[in-house]
Amino acid sequence: MPYHSSTADVESAQPCLLNSSKHPSSSAKHRLLYSGPPRLQKSYTDAFLCSVGCQLLKYFLGIILSAVVIAAILIVLPFLLLRHIILRIKKFCGSRDKHKKWHGCHCNIWYPLENEESPESLAVFVLHSNIDAIDLCTHLSDGYHFPGIKKFYRTYTHLVDVARQRISTWDQRQQKLENVDDLLQVINKISLPETSHQTPSHLSLVPNFAFNQTNGSCSLGILRHRVTREEPICLLRLFTVLARARATFDLDPKVAFPLHMRVFLFWYFSHQIAQFFKCICVGPLTLLLLFLRERSPIWKFLSPDYNRSSSIKRNGGSRVSEDHQMLMSTPATYPTERALCWSQISYHDELQRSERVLRASSIELQLALLAGSLRKYFREQGIRHPPDLSCAFPCSLKEHSAVDTSSSCNAALLPIYLPTGVEGCIPRLWATQRRMSGAVNGCLPTTLKAARGLLGMAFSSKMSQKLFSSFYKSCGVLVTVIKAKGELQVQSGRLQSTLLFPSLPPHVNIAFTFVHCGTETMLSISTNRACFPYPERILHLYQEEIHNLVDQLSIRLMTFSQATVLPMRLSPAAFGQSEDVSPFLQAYNRSPSAYKPPEPPESDEMLKNLETLLQQVQEEIDDLSNQTVEGDRSQYIDKLKDLEKRMGTFHEMLRERIESSMPNNCKIGFDATRASNTIASLLETYRQPSPSISGRRFSREFVRTDSLPRKFSRT
Repeated sequence: MPYHSSTADVESAQPCLLNSSKHPSSSAKHRLLYSGPPRLQKSYTDAFLCSVGCQLLKYFLGIILSAVVIAAILIVLPFLLLRHIILRIKKFCGSRDKHKKWHGCHCNIWYPLENEESPESLAVFVLHSNIDAIDLCTHLSDGYHFPGIKKFYRTYTHLVDVARQRISTWDQRQQKLENVDDLLQVINKISLPETSHQTPSHLSLVPNFAFNQTNGSCSLGILRHRVTREEPICLLRLFTVLARARATFDLDPKVAFPLHMRVFLFWYFSHQIAQFFKCICVGPLTLLLLFLRERSPIWKFLSPDYNRSSSIKRNGGSRVSEDHQMLMSTPATYPTERALCWSQISYHDELQRSERVLRASSIELQLALLAGSLRKYFREQGIRHPPDLSCAFPCSLKEHSAVDTSSSCNAALLPIYLPTGVEGCIPRLWATQRRMSGAVNGCLPTTLKAARGLLGMAFSSKMSQKLFSSFYKSCGVLVTVIKAKGELQVQSGRLQSTLLFPSLPPHVNIAFTFVHCGTETMLSISTNRACFPYPERILHLYQEEIHNLVDQLSIRLMTFSQATVLPMRLSPAAFGQSEDVSPFLQAYNRSPSAYKPPEPPESDEMLKNLETLLQQVQEEIDDLSNQTVEGDRSQYIDKLKDLEKRMGTFHEMLRERIESSMPNNCKIGFDATRASNTIASLLETYRQPSPSISGRRFSREFVRTDSLPRKFSRT
């Protein structure tokens, strides 16, 4: 933006003008001060021409590369058609089993990322009530009639036999599994490659599982699933079958279209044509850049084979930073042992309001929070300035529809850079939104979908998966956000929470999976044990990031009633006797010998003290808002501290007054603490140096930094 002069700039230029009159040689240096203030940045003309030139060069190189790719496809296409015709004839003559010929599209939201040694993904779900294994087999067999599932099996009897073979009850004699601590040990043992099953999927049912103390015993299901060519059913579609198609699963984000085809046909087809030509011009160049993208050297530093003592030594007079010395090359081999953990996300309602306040989607907010967590972890490991990390996330290509049983989940993994090198929670969110917009709204989803189809036609399934995974060899982080909608119920048990752990190749060091189920959000983490030996630390840092975000937006996240209305006094008569009290306690309460505590007398003096204190504080706030403080501000700050202390006393007295009229199990200490924190944050605005500073105010740090030169110029 062009620079605008102000009164403070003229005052800061006066010492320079006085010195220039004494020294004529320095007048030439400050001649610009007579004509006008200097510009802080160059004109937009140079930047505009540079951006236009870069765009033209990108499209020029992209068109040349696209022409080469299209020519190669046209040359190889006749041979591919002849090969497919021969294979079709051989399969038709050699096998009569039509159900085993199914080679559907890739129904896997994490395709092509898969571990060759252990290709099974792990899912853990908790049901509110106990379910028998035989009833679960019958429930799963009823999914044969759903569209999109029937074609994978011969008959209904075949599906029943398959369900009975793959569903079993957990053997407690072989390994104990009764609580959450046992579950953590079991799933970490199951994730080892040597414990993989030969069948595409296997479900172990654990009855009488102690999930927590409040809900009592529940049913726990541990599902190990692998997507095969004979049964290309992903985990999300399998959960939809378990829920009898009454629930669907959404992936966040989705490829957005300007208007639906039924709304405005012209704009829909115009958008499709524009995306097609953009994919033709820039698509092959984008894939080439993804293939040539190098893996971040930060994983080399986190590996145990790296000698960290060499990074502490100084490099003499060299200008190369220590972080650059730490991050030099990538490791040649990757260990395959993984560590699994999970946690329930706190501040669920506050995060939903944060999305509306910041105008961000769930995936954008979660990526920003994860970037801050990884940044803190890297700084704890000795990397003072962590670089941005390459990250991948599944994006749904089904426009407005969710994942159901009728069709496969049409998704593509989109790579972006996670802003771990950006300081500040809100700036990281802005950087994430810019990068997400360029990845989702560009030609990358269509290009990846076309490349996956061409590779599937030209090569075998294993070869095409290996070639397609080369576009994600630099991605060390995987983030997935899944939202469950509908009635999640299996037989008579309601689905309470779900954990998902995808099968990952060794180069993916950490994977985050968010599952929104009802009013709960579960976070599952799968880490490479060599780089992240203690994944619980990542969970702790993530909870700290959420707390910092909610703390920064505390006033804006509060509802109108929370911010303006104080809690009213509740009489004991408002609390009636509960209906689910046992008959013995009801009889005890009716007996004349039952003890009744004396009611506290009404203390009018306490109410008067509260009203007097509130009036005094309000008057002092009005006096502070009308004062203009310059010079020494120590007395001013002491007055503010005393004011905050008195307001804390006021809220504490108000809390005690309200709790005295409530039952023993009703406490409002958290609301009183929130009110005190809100008052403290409101009083922070009075600590600004001077109310006469004009312009946009970002934070206290920026205001103080901007005010220092002007303050010294006046002296």
